Amino acid sequence: MNDYLSYFLDEKQVIDALDFPDDGIEYAYMLQKEDLDYLLEVWDKYSSEWKVGISYFAGCAPLIDSLNLLIHGLNDSHEEIKFQSLCSILQSAAEELEDFGEIPSILNPLLINRLLLEIRNSSQIHV
Repeated sequence: MNDYLSYFLDEKQVIDALDFPDDGIEYAYMLQKEDLDYLLEVWDKYSSEWKVGISYFAGCAPLIDSLNLLIHGLNDSHEEIKFQSLCSILQSAAEELEDFGEIPSILNPLLINRLLLEIRNSSQIHV
């Protein structure tokens, strides 16, 4: 197991990193698809606060690698996890749009419609 995956398996560390996220962001950029898939495998063993943190930091990974985890978060019943997953998907897509000049192809029309629906239904977004 690599150091950056170990970092995200430490529940207290992930939760604390939300207040001072620099280290977590640095490690998140190193996450590979298999690391994110593993975090999804252990998802149910952790608290809601950890899930919010993982959803936040997953937004730093390429969307093609993090999308399964973030969609899982989007389907969570906990509103803060859903909201953070939504924000991370949008953040990743915006960064990739800026870097490559196009919306990531992984964001198909069905998923885009789902994201728009989540934005409209979010109690945390005031439009």
